[in-house]
Amino acid sequence: MRFEICTLFPEFFHSFFTTGLVARAVDNGILSYAIHNLRLHGEGRYRSVDDAPFGGGAGMLLKYDVIRKSLEATGERPVIHLTPRGRVLNTSMAKRLASLPGVTLLCGHYEGIDQRILDRAVGMEVSIGDYVLGGGETPAQVLIETIARHLPGFLTEASLEAESFESGLLEHDQFTRPREADGVPVPGVLVEGDPKRIAAWQRENALWRTWRRRPDLFARQTLADCDFDAIHGKIVTHFSIRPQETP
Repeated sequence: MRFEICTLFPEFFHSFFTTGLVARAVDNGILSYAIHNLRLHGEGRYRSVDDAPFGGGAGMLLKYDVIRKSLEATGERPVIHLTPRGRVLNTSMAKRLASLPGVTLLCGHYEGIDQRILDRAVGMEVSIGDYVLGGGETPAQVLIETIARHLPGFLTEASLEAESFESGLLEHDQFTRPREADGVPVPGVLVEGDPKRIAAWQRENALWRTWRRRPDLFARQTLADCDFDAIHGKIVTHFSIRPQETP
């Protein structure tokens, strides 16, 4: 998959593409990228890229022509603008985007971007959460890695299936050696070696974690009777012993 990235700060992406799983994916040809410096299309002696908004208001806006020229250099790919007002990124969205041959990511900065370029050239606006950052570079990295995890060869099937949200639940707790740390042992079922009992424990733990931390996800689950039986006692205990604690 090809990522074309339009940004005022190309250096933001250098370590991202040269470390960890993303670097390995680049080396193996699973993904490729090009970084387009918006500053190269700036105007005047100082390559100005922004101006004050019509109608007043705080901050500066990236200019229409600066963005247009940069996008024209990226080729014919769907353009995604990273912005807090976009649709919130989730696993389903990442899977859909991973099916594309490539996308162009537009990283805004300052107060925003002239709306006319968004209307003319941007096909989708994406947010990584209900908060504001200084620019679109960090959200672009989040989006790239989230998409990349669904590209063939980036992860093993087993690793991907065990991730949070793949089943609609948060991931279950995990443990490694030593079997006891500061007096706290690993749950016995995990060291007994019975695959069925381990799978049942993992399912129960994932249900419990999701119920407590993400009730919105839990409410969307279609659960079997055995699932309710597995966590019913914990839920009752939770409310009877610690009623002050929010799920």
